[in-house]
Amino acid sequence: MQAVLGETDMPNVSVAVSAYKGFMTSPAVGHIMAAIALNEHSDHPAVAPLHPRRFATGDLVPEPLTV
Repeated sequence: MQAVLGETDMPNVSVAVSAYKGFMTSPAVGHIMAAIALNEHSDHPAVAPLHPRRFATGDLVPEPLTV
């Protein structure tokens, strides 16, 4: 249920996959992804736990509200 945001291992390819409540988070995700695309904040603190590499490293985001 967590979003996937950030640059991939492929050059010039980023992902912004929304999850739960995507409509409500779209403005923030758009702002963050624009900053990443413009190389202004590729290390944005909101992106760190949601980065695509978390699946390879095992640093998954806990889902405390999932039953």
